[in-house]
Amino acid sequence: MENLENAPTNKEVQLILDQLHREFCFRQSHKRQPKIITFKTMLGFSFNSKRIEEFVGVLIEKEIPYLILEQELKSGPNKGKIKQYHFVASRNVNEALAAFTKAGLLQDKPE
Repeated sequence: MENLENAPTNKEVQLILDQLHREFCFRQSHKRQPKIITFKTMLGFSFNSKRIEEFVGVLIEKEIPYLILEQELKSGPNKGKIKQYHFVASRNVNEALAAFTKAGLLQDKPE
């Protein structure tokens, strides 16, 4: 995980993120000072899957590393459905927020 903090470029951060395992990501994102963080935590709100495409599009355009993990729900009314979790490296949070703001994606943030 130190490699993530010391990676000299966003391309190298992306390569590291692509190799992370789901369980590790969930454990890491709940730490006091996580190395990766979910979009929901970073933004302070969640949104529907159609909006997530806008946010991911900005990250792609600005070449900001991100990770999408999928998990099949095992119980409840949504059993069998796939839930997506979206992460960025903590070192890229300010860069991502600035890009989202510049793109106008944070103007209509839900209350």
